[in-house]
Amino acid sequence: MSVLIAGCGYVGSALARRLVDQGASPWAIRRTLEKMPPGALPLVADLADPKSLEVVRHAGLIRSIVYCASADARTDEAYERAYVRGLDNLLDAVDARLVERVIFTASTAVYHQDSGWVDESSPTEPTSFTGRRLLEAERLLHAFPATTISLRLGGIYGPGRTRMVRSVERGELGPDRYTNRIHLDDCAGALEHLLRVEHPDPVYVGVDDDPAPLSEVAAFIAHRLEVDAPALEGPPSGKRCRNAKLVESGYGFEMPSYRDGYPAIIDEYRGRGQG
Repeated sequence: MSVLIAGCGYVGSALARRLVDQGASPWAIRRTLEKMPPGALPLVADLADPKSLEVVRHAGLIRSIVYCASADARTDEAYERAYVRGLDNLLDAVDARLVERVIFTASTAVYHQDSGWVDESSPTEPTSFTGRRLLEAERLLHAFPATTISLRLGGIYGPGRTRMVRSVERGELGPDRYTNRIHLDDCAGALEHLLRVEHPDPVYVGVDDDPAPLSEVAAFIAHRLEVDAPALEGPPSGKRCRNAKLVESGYGFEMPSYRDGYPAIIDEYRGRGQG
């Protein structure tokens, strides 16, 4: 498997580690050599700078691309740079005759709904710049002459991300709402799975099995922290995302619920002295 991971941050590095553990040597793009995933083949480039992507042209055979860059700020300009311009630049830099598959990590932000269930067939009419920019990137993706897949991820949690635990401890939560999440291990696992699926669909929703109310998640975390569960105004609002298509494609979740993923994060938070 000849894979290029574009944007080796939280998710991309997890995927790289997974592939390296299986004996592969993926190419990995970061802006600096610092924090390059061990075992990956480093490419120092800025996805927003076409000139720096000349290194990709000399990287050797690339059959698959996983584009999992992230914006460095929550602004329209940053989202355009990371998701639209970066993807466009990279697709221009690679040899389209050789690339067979491109996977793009999008977000459930493309769904404008604030109630009920959504899946891959649901309308996407986002009112936020985040959702609009991601849809713009998806259009670029699917215009590329290869098998293209957009994995629309929910809120990503995992090692090192203890903000939710800290918020529960401090009682700093807003009104109750439905939450759609996916553990880092399943982000990497689903991406690896989609690299191998023989006849993939163009879009998958990447969330776990349990789009639970925030109040329920907070109560679970509070119980393990041995603190009072925060009182949230309800009933819960917001959309709930279905992962049925991803599961039907053959993917089995390692962390199907927050109940599976949060205990280790709570232990990490306690071990760091609640810092």
